[in-house]
Amino acid sequence: IGWASLLSDIPFAPNNVSGDGVGDDAASFAVDGSRQLKFHGSQEEAYGLQWKSGDRMGCWMNRSEGKLGFSINGKDCGEAFAFDKSMNLVPAFSCNQGEILKLHTQESDCKYFPSQNAVAVGNLVDSGAANANPENPTENTQSVASSADSKPASAVPATQPKPSTSPTTPTNPPPPKKELKPELLDLEAFQSPQELEALGLDRLKSALMALQVKCGGSLKERAERL
Repeated sequence: IGWASLLSDIPFAPNNVSGDGVGDDAASFAVDGSRQLKFHGSQEEAYGLQWKSGDRMGCWMNRSEGKLGFSINGKDCGEAFAFDKSMNLVPAFSCNQGEILKLHTQESDCKYFPSQNAVAVGNLVDSGAANANPENPTENTQSVASSADSKPASAVPATQPKPSTSPTTPTNPPPPKKELKPELLDLEAFQSPQELEALGLDRLKSALMALQVKCGGSLKERAERL
């Protein structure tokens, strides 16, 4: 859960096939409270936030200082990232199968909202059009915030492709990719990540899915994670 840029030179690009989500590229920042880690640009580091089903997680951005942070049930976990202030970030999240989030973007919907110098992203969208400078739509806003609470469910988010207005040539659709299912792997049979790499991307992904951990990344990254 975190923030992503959709307007940068190389915008945030999630990939359901590879398992890459928020935080897996240079245009996004995220934390995972299940493993107490933070992610940006395919790098992961420890971060002191832990969540469970039903918790309320807050996401805050200080645009004037170029800082991102998070809270859990109203407790601020501190700064997680510094970002280039020229980036236009929006709230973003990615889930595993069987997980869903309920998003709260209006201050009135947030159970734990910052008491000072903050505006909810939903309120910013509602009120910003009349006052915004087109070249810097949040220049008068010091910090923005949103929150999410987690619940078990049987739904996953989907990315809606942007409609194309260019003429296209009809082509036959590619055959559907076989759906990967979680499948545990006996790691005692392997002595090194290099031996695991021989199994290929999909087999390592299914093993990571079975462990309910991050399953995206390169072949080397998946092998090292296992």
